[in-house]
Amino acid sequence: NWQEEYALRDFTGEGRTKPKEHIPKKWGDLENPIVHNKVFDNSHARIHGEKQYQTFDTFNHTYGAARNPVDSMPKIGRRDEILERNIRKQVAQQIMETEQEKERLRNARCFDTTSKTFYKPLD
Repeated sequence: NWQEEYALRDFTGEGRTKPKEHIPKKWGDLENPIVHNKVFDNSHARIHGEKQYQTFDTFNHTYGAARNPVDSMPKIGRRDEILERNIRKQVAQQIMETEQEKERLRNARCFDTTSKTFYKPLD
């Protein structure tokens, strides 16, 4: 199982694929990994050379920056613009009329006074 192999390599510092050395026994302390100063041959580096990590980046920085002349054209025609403008004017006129009616009702004066006939006798 690859997960067990990774866990074994993390814990001991080497995997099962190194048959040339015996893993020393540890009596008692099973929580800490084995620490040793042995140096092993790196076959990949010996054959292919040391790994050189490179950041991959594109040389073209204009991806997605294209300009389409159609984008600058209007999305709706003149007829639709005129209809929408008229509808906006009508809506604004109606809103103004309702606001004026509310203001007129707010400023209306009412002089109803209470009198003796307004109160009913309590039983």
